[in-house]
Amino acid sequence: MSERAIRVLGALGILGGVILIVNDLLFLLGANINLSPLVMLLLSLCVVGLYWRLQPRDKAIAQLGLALAYIAVLASVFNIFYIALGGPPASPQEPSLIGVSTIASLMGTLFALLLIGLAHVTSTGIKEGWRLIPIMTGIFWMPLQSITSYFLGRGLIIAGLLWICVGYAVLAKADIQKN
Repeated sequence: MSERAIRVLGALGILGGVILIVNDLLFLLGANINLSPLVMLLLSLCVVGLYWRLQPRDKAIAQLGLALAYIAVLASVFNIFYIALGGPPASPQEPSLIGVSTIASLMGTLFALLLIGLAHVTSTGIKEGWRLIPIMTGIFWMPLQSITSYFLGRGLIIAGLLWICVGYAVLAKADIQKN
């Protein structure tokens, strides 16, 4: 994959994080807008970019993570089309196709981030100070979101900040190459 495409995927991760923050701030102000399918698509695409930033890419754990990221991308695209065609809102508790695809999108992104993030710990693909960001985001994303949702509403502000960092980590290699 080209450097430009990897940078675009990193920028999509940053955009997904920003949308999470804006969406949560709007929720705190009383608006109830659900941009989850779009955000999950952006975040899963960022994880694909994280894989392509990996050096070397021949690690089996990272390849499994890439497969999960692609599943999450497909599930997110399905969710967006479902909502665009007027389907009722998804509920993870429903044993329906949209419920399953919502869970696949979220869990696929999370586990892909964990696996690819684990491969990055010893990789040279990301700037040294940023190598732990993906795995730490994978580990702390859900717990921090749960804790902050108790105090702030939905807790997406912290999750958004974490994903902005992951998106930047995907972009960080480009800074090294310019020097």
